[in-house]
Amino acid sequence: MPVGADSFRVANPAALHPGDHVLIQKPVVAEWVHLMGMDTLVRDGKPQTWIKPGIAIRTDRVVKRVDANGRVTLDVPLSDTLEAKYGRATVVRYTFAGRIRDVGVEGLRVQAPFEDVPITGPQFSLLRMDAVQDGWARDIEVRETQNGIVIGAAAKRLTLERVRVIHSSAHSGAAAPADFGLQGTQILLDRCSVSGEGTWPVVTQAEVTGPIVVLDFAADHGGVSPHQRWATGLLVDHSRFTDTTERKQGIAFSNRNTAGSGHGWDVGWAVAWNVESPFLLVQQSPGAINWCIGCVGRAVTPAPGVSAAKAPLGTFDSPGAAVTPESLYLAQLRDRLGAEALANIGYR
Repeated sequence: MPVGADSFRVANPAALHPGDHVLIQKPVVAEWVHLMGMDTLVRDGKPQTWIKPGIAIRTDRVVKRVDANGRVTLDVPLSDTLEAKYGRATVVRYTFAGRIRDVGVEGLRVQAPFEDVPITGPQFSLLRMDAVQDGWARDIEVRETQNGIVIGAAAKRLTLERVRVIHSSAHSGAAAPADFGLQGTQILLDRCSVSGEGTWPVVTQAEVTGPIVVLDFAADHGGVSPHQRWATGLLVDHSRFTDTTERKQGIAFSNRNTAGSGHGWDVGWAVAWNVESPFLLVQQSPGAINWCIGCVGRAVTPAPGVSAAKAPLGTFDSPGAAVTPESLYLAQLRDRLGAEALANIGYR
């Protein structure tokens, strides 16, 4: 199945019904890890594990339709390929009694004391959303947090709108915080921003199956950097990242090699669309594509010791000149739901 597919045949279609919540499970096998070049990671003489064979990368979806011929259609397309030669994928129904829905937090200003502590130490953070569906955070300003906003792996269909993170002092690299740490699926960051110097404004974590959209985002130190171990389906759309460096780019879709504890390839099937940043790092992973379309900035290779410099560059289209439509996400939203959908979220 190619990336973007939303339907497939299953061995036992009678077991599935419209409205069922399902997990599409992509097996992690040694052959796929080898394809990705992630079975030879060694740091300080010790082998590093990227993703361990034997587990499954799970995509959370809802069955939209089951046809008589056994074809199942999902509510949202898949963000990665499924290939039988790298293990047979499975579909399982699930229930999640502990997941809450239709909850949010909004209209807050939070001031924390400035601290610069290691990532393993206690930190002042703001919000964690996990095991929640159809939730939101809106119109929030927060100052001096580390790892301030964390979206967990069991989160689904969340919108973070006009959430502003402000740092008055720089955090050291040892602290390694991220202002927005993202997992889950169908996550939208809309008109959010980070000012001042933390470490990374936005990261994705391990085994993330999107879609995840970062829309109209602004930051003045760093940008969007998938962190580790294979996220898919990320769109960074119509965003601006100023004062970035060759080591801390506005966009960093890359093979992080042995950084951290063998973070390796951090993202595939990722798109930067009409992004402005002095420096753009977009590498091409095996078996997938990363794009930089209509982006303004200089394409760079990784800094030594941070990523694998030998990986080829990703696909750059219309470098240095923005493309139409201005926002890919808003254009697709309009195509699906009409112009009223844009007005409902404050866009023309």
